[in-house]
Amino acid sequence: MNIAARIVARKIVLTYFYEKMIADYLVSNDHMLEEIKNISLPTSVLSQKEEDATPQVKSSLSAQFSAKEFDEDITYIVKNSFEKHVESGIDFEYIQTVGKTYDQYKDDIAAGVNKFATSFKYEDMDLIDRVIFLLGYAEYRSLKTPKEIVMNEMVELAKKYWDDGTPKLVNGILHKVIAELDEKEKK
Repeated sequence: MNIAARIVARKIVLTYFYEKMIADYLVSNDHMLEEIKNISLPTSVLSQKEEDATPQVKSSLSAQFSAKEFDEDITYIVKNSFEKHVESGIDFEYIQTVGKTYDQYKDDIAAGVNKFATSFKYEDMDLIDRVIFLLGYAEYRSLKTPKEIVMNEMVELAKKYWDDGTPKLVNGILHKVIAELDEKEKK
């Protein structure tokens, strides 16, 4: 495994999960949808995704995803944020495996965080914190990445993308959620 390619893939899936979580948030908050209706966009953003995707990015991703698993949002994210990494390496297996688990694990991680957090609920957390929890949980569950590696990587992402308290929060609570999962699987 190319570690640099895995790190880039992890950032792509982090971005993808963040985008999906924002969409979920908007759908669950009607007042936000009303505000969005008031914003004037010159052309459809979705139609731009297809037009903007370079052939190299699109072919690299299409080769990794079957037709029904392939997601234009991933292409858009790679094209607009990570295109310089296509030639040097992106772990597309990671994207394919972890990227499609958003809906599968979002409720599980929310329940786990709510069980172990004493002064707040998962729903009260900032979106990026929720995404980091979900990404770590999804990677652990779907790829069976060793717990120590997942914890270290999620703490590093928390340090990079959020405030001073988030790494401790991620380390403490995600560790408990994964430990409980390990105990359940032993039985």
